[in-house]
Formats: sequence, structure tokens, C-alpha cells
Amino acid sequence: MDPRLQKIVDNMENMRIGIDEEIKFSCTQCGKCCMNREDIICTPKDVFRISKKLGISTYDFIKRYCDSYLGDTSHMPIVRIVPHDAAGHCPLLENNKCIVHECKPVVCAMYPIGRTACIEPNDGEVAKLQTKDIRFIFNRPACNHSDESHTVREWLEQFNIPLEDEYFVQWYNTFFTLSPLIQKGIAKLKINEMNQIINLIFVKLYLDYDLEQDFYPQFIANRDMMIKLMNDLPIHGGE
Repeated sequence: MDPRLQKIVDNMENMRIGIDEEIKFSCTQCGKCCMNREDIICTPKDVFRISKKLGISTYDFIKRYCDSYLGDTSHMPIVRIVPHDAAGHCPLLENNKCIVHECKPVVCAMYPIGRTACIEPNDGEVAKLQTKDIRFIFNRPACNHSDESHTVREWLEQFNIPLEDEYFVQWYNTFFTLSPLIQKGIAKLKINEMNQIINLIFVKLYLDYDLEQDFYPQFIANRDMMIKLMNDLPIHGGE
């Protein structure tokens, strides 16, 4: 795990913050948070919005600026932005300014606020996240400019990110619904069969969109198609 992410996991409780609790931070556009980052994960919505902003296809965006891989334990396709030079600069950074500022990845837009979930186990079944389960953390930045005060609510409003973000909920639930199904498939199907299925899941979740149409209905349709596909495979019970 990336050291930054491991630090957050280890200190989650101490970093938690209420939506109307003040944080001290101001962005001076120094660019430090856009350097040496191996942990900028893009959701399908990020890929869609940035591709549309740049006027390129989702395929071309991922090919030019990202790499994709399977999670070590989830086996879900994951897309991350790859630094483009020895100094570790984000490829979307020019003259210390983000060229997709209005639609930057949500983890970048929210920084130094982070978002997580708090749900209870459900008797071994996949627990479903609801908007009421969303929690926030304050990841104190290394640049430590603290001459402005903001609440979580105010900070998110700047980028039109809802406190109760239905897409975040749906993406979280998609991830943790498909992951155990993929793991069952890996255990019961031939390697080449599962490789084809995982590749299809990647295509449907991240690539197969009409950029001229609304993202969310397309995402839900693609997601439902992949869950149905996995549920119809002979990987359940004693089959």
C-alpha cells in the first residue's frame, strides 16, 4: 500500500472531522500536492469528466495519463494517474496549475479533506453503503498553509461535491459487490475465461460511455449489466 494511504488507515480515528468543524488551510498553488503522487485513483466518473474536458475518448485519456491494474485483494480494475517525469509531476499539471481544475479527480478536488465510509458487517453478506454512512477526515498537508478557515461543507461546495454523494455510494457498492463475485470466478473458472470477464468489467465501468450523454444513467446501466453477468455465471453454491 502507498505510504500515504497506510498512514491514513493507521490514523483514521484521529483524522476524522465533522462536516461543520473548521480546518485551517489555504491553497497557494505551490503544486506540492501534485508531485510524487502514486495514489491518485480515478473513479469512472473522474475518467468521464476529464476525458470530456480534454476532448478525447476515455480510452485515450487512460492510455495517455494513467495506468490500470487489478487490486491485490479485490481483483477489481483500478485506474490511477501516473507521474510523467523524474520529479513526479502530475501529467495534468502545467505551470503549477491543473489543466482540468474544474473537473479534477475528486480525491484532488477534496484535498486535504478525505472521504471514507463507516458501515456495520451484515452477517457475512456485502454490507451496502448509504449516504448517512459517509465520513470525512482531514489529512494535514505538508505545505501547511493555514491562514484560512473552512468547514468540510464549505470546502466541498467549491467543487459541487455533495455531502451526501449518491454516486460515491453507488461506486462503493459496485466495487464491493463485484469484488467477491470476481474472486469466486477466479476460484472456479479457467484463467483465460476470467481474464476476459475482468477485461469486460474494466471496459464497461471505465470506457464504454457516450461523452455527449449524462454519465450517471450510463454508469448504472453498465454496472447492472456486469453484476448480472457475474450472477449468471456458474460460480455460485454447488454449481
